[in-house]
Amino acid sequence: VADDEPELPLRFNLSAALAAWQRVASAAAGGPFEVDGQQYFLSLLDPVLEPGEEDGERSHIWELHGSTSREGVPDIGDGVCAGDAAASSDPLNLASRIAAIEPVALPSLRGIRIRYEG
Repeated sequence: VADDEPELPLRFNLSAALAAWQRVASAAAGGPFEVDGQQYFLSLLDPVLEPGEEDGERSHIWELHGSTSREGVPDIGDGVCAGDAAASSDPLNLASRIAAIEPVALPSLRGIRIRYEG
């Protein structure tokens, strides 16, 4: 096995990875987390209510102020657009449901990737 290749078979402890996330997210109460000037509330496995609401729509990822891009229609990857680019006080639902949970095994990165849709 080359130095830059992972040894096979790889084993992933999903429980430990999620527990580590929960420790970090619990300390920050799920957010908001700032990424590139935008603020998000994140919940990896259990969708949460829209920030500031008592009932209604749930999501794994809420973006505050409704804009993921400063120019044009926001692109959140894989050709998915996230709605109107104009700033809004209404949080934007970026991930209604889990599409896949996948292992990541790269020489410089190991863990899990959760893909969302909706």
